[in-house]
Amino acid sequence: MKVTVDERKFAFIMCTNNRQYCLEALHYIKSLAVPDGYTVETCIIEDAKSRNARSMAEGYNRGMHQSDARYKIYLHQDVMIVEKNFLQHLLDVFADRKIGMIGMIGSPRMPENSVMWYGE
Repeated sequence: MKVTVDERKFAFIMCTNNRQYCLEALHYIKSLAVPDGYTVETCIIEDAKSRNARSMAEGYNRGMHQSDARYKIYLHQDVMIVEKNFLQHLLDVFADRKIGMIGMIGSPRMPENSVMWYGE
């Protein structure tokens, strides 16, 4: 079975159990600059780790299979993407065909030593 992939689509896949966080994250997603010729979709898996998904991993896996997007962005519900050109930055990174996946971690505040995992 051949799977078709939309080479010009971004999918934001989010597991959520908090409607307010989800709505705020969606607000930021909708504020992103979308590169010309590209589209954006959201796949929201509600109540991960309860009635709709046995775990967050299952929820993210379900979202992955629901989308034909070439670029899949997996978010925790409390991640707010504030960089308006985030999608173009992703395209710039993935222009190098040796790169197949990227990730990021964060912290509410950067500690004085600038090493994120020593922060709160």
